[in-house]
Amino acid sequence: MKMEDAVNSTAIQREREISTGMPDAPNKVSDGVQRSPWTVRKIFILTSLFLVYFVVFAAYSVYAPFFPSEVSVIAQIACQSQGMEG
Repeated sequence: MKMEDAVNSTAIQREREISTGMPDAPNKVSDGVQRSPWTVRKIFILTSLFLVYFVVFAAYSVYAPFFPSEVSVIAQIACQSQGMEG
């Protein structure tokens, strides 16, 4: 009878982990092995975020040197159209 209870409680615990996506006790020592909070999914998400931010800043750094000249050209056109000198 005790063996069935242990199997049922393990099955219930696994169902909870699957439905919630998290174990009942994070970093719980189970069978002598401590679980790491870093899963493959978390590492992939973090790496993806780093990569996206790096690409955005790299693209902006390529674009940034041209931006001030565009602003000055647009400002000159706007001043000329309004009859101001600038």
